Amino acid sequence: MNANFAYAYLMKQTQAVSATPLEAFGIVALCFGWFIADSLAAFSMAADSIGVNSGSVSGFSDDSFMWTIIIELALGALALLVLNMRGYSLAKLWPVPDWKGCVAGGVLYLIATVGSGFIAAAFATGQPAQPIAQIMAESSPSLAYIIAVAMVNGLYEELFLLGYLQQGFTLSNPSFAVGISVLVRLSYHLYQGPVGVLSVAVYGLIVGIFYFRTGRLWPAVFAHILADIVPFVFNGH
Repeated sequence: MNANFAYAYLMKQTQAVSATPLEAFGIVALCFGWFIADSLAAFSMAADSIGVNSGSVSGFSDDSFMWTIIIELALGALALLVLNMRGYSLAKLWPVPDWKGCVAGGVLYLIATVGSGFIAAAFATGQPAQPIAQIMAESSPSLAYIIAVAMVNGLYEELFLLGYLQQGFTLSNPSFAVGISVLVRLSYHLYQGPVGVLSVAVYGLIVGIFYFRTGRLWPAVFAHILADIVPFVFNGH
């Protein structure tokens, strides 16, 4: 990736505050540590049984979504407070919704979903059924909770993965910036199984490159919201 391009763009658009490794570790641990630990535990339980297909994973419900919303709102507020104290402008971190961004987000969702799905499907041949298939089959959330958690989760993840983590390292090392955001993203999706993780990694790479090239956060947030809602709609919820 072109570091000069990134530098010129970011200097023109914002007076960005570069993240330090220690600060980034702290924010990632605060925002995603719980989810990473939970994902590792679920992945470990699945791996202990035959293949990656086991009865140790359970589906999503209104209760689980409610707790996700509460946890992300609480941790997100705390993380934003810390970043504000560190000198970050919350106005610059926060994405601004607009119709053009929604259209761009819809296109981004299609590209990222088709791309990640195509690559994942190529690697899924001969693999046992993945945990994510069982999770979706056993999920029974209401549409209201699906939409609510999608809006909170989409904003939460992209704000801290792209708006903070990736942007914070873009000036010093653009490739590392995109890579570390993808690594963190897939680390809390391990419960989905190998094919699911691959799909998440490709999705994260596409979204990360989009954000690097455009600096627009809202389309990434909107794409994530769609990615959280659409699978449940097609699953009959």
